[in-house]
Amino acid sequence: MYDAAGRAILDPDLQVQESIRLLFATFERTGAGCATVKHFTEHQLPFPRRPDSGPHKGELVWQRLGLRRALYILHNPRYAGAFVYGRRRTKTLPNGRVRTI
Repeated sequence: MYDAAGRAILDPDLQVQESIRLLFATFERTGAGCATVKHFTEHQLPFPRRPDSGPHKGELVWQRLGLRRALYILHNPRYAGAFVYGRRRTKTLPNGRVRTI
């Protein structure tokens, strides 16, 4: 969401915040977007969305999490912050240094 000044802010709805946190936690645990979507599907967990156009523009809508939506969120810097899942990988070298791939 955005505040009156146009800055990105957390959604004030705590259920929305928890759903997004769960998405990232599940992805971190499983390591795959498909597995993350499967977890939401198997547990019948709806996912929040606020359409940016159409008759329901800006309204909170709960729906099934699809792979396209999950990957969009996982790769979007607005959600992930400075680190964007899936774009950078690190490898620890034998000398203990960390190398970004």
